[in-house]
Amino acid sequence: MPALQYVSLVLFCGSHLSGISDDNETAASVGGAGMIRTLVSQLLAQRPFDLDRILAQNQHPGAVDINIVRHGDIHHLVNFFGALIDQLAFPGGDGFGIG
Repeated sequence: MPALQYVSLVLFCGSHLSGISDDNETAASVGGAGMIRTLVSQLLAQRPFDLDRILAQNQHPGAVDINIVRHGDIHHLVNFFGALIDQLAFPGGDGFGIG
C-alpha cells in the first residue's frame, strides 16, 4: 500500500487583522487577500507545481493573470490557489479541485 501524502496548510486568523503594524510586509498579510496569499505561499513551498501550465490557461473564465496576482487582487489569488489545488495528485487518485 503506498504511503499517504499530506499537504499541511496553517492559518492563524489573528495574524491577518488590520492595525498590527505599519510596515509593508505586515500590511501585505492583512485581510482576505493576505490570508489567501499565505495559503498560496505555503503550497508553493511544499510541492513543485507546473506554473507554466497554470499561466498558459489564460483563455478561459477564471484564468490566472500573474501580474494581477502580484498586485494582490483577491479574485485572481483565489483562482491561483484553486489552480494549485487542482494540480495536487495523490497516490491512487486524480487529485481534487475546488469548485
